[in-house]
Amino acid sequence: MSSQLSIFDIAGRAMAAQLTRLNTTASNLANAGSVAGSAAGAYQAKKPLFVTAYDGANSARATVDVERIVSGHVAPETRHDPSHPLADANGDVFIAAVDANQELVEMVETQRQYANNVEVLQTAKSLLLDTLRLGKYEQPSCPTRLPLSACAPPATRRPRRSRRPRSTNPTSSR
Repeated sequence: MSSQLSIFDIAGRAMAAQLTRLNTTASNLANAGSVAGSAAGAYQAKKPLFVTAYDGANSARATVDVERIVSGHVAPETRHDPSHPLADANGDVFIAAVDANQELVEMVETQRQYANNVEVLQTAKSLLLDTLRLGKYEQPSCPTRLPLSACAPPATRRPRRSRRPRSTNPTSSR
């Protein structure tokens, strides 16, 4: 990578990788239980292959990229069903070797990792905006020992509410 990675770049690329992972999981679930007429034609589960991408300027910063999508090499389940229209000469059909339970777990894990990256982006944005707000209200004439709210411009200061002393006389009216 030629430029430095910001927190927004890192989290954004991680979110894109999780989106690819979620799409392959959805494809696997959609094809679970699909039937083919040959073992070669049966659907194979797909998984993204991730690679770590380091920042060229600072090797302590890294993110993730999807290198490619790989297909599994699990043999499909064979079922003898001579009446099926896709049955081969022996009367066998081949069912995709996709474990729906495993794919659902993968989907939940992917969703949680995506949500974690969204939280990182929201936190970084919030901290950046808070930093900008600090610089907006800071005045050079403000003593460093006073809180920032005491040094804010008069238009942004809220007036103090005065408290009326409570009457101790039970007969007085309010």
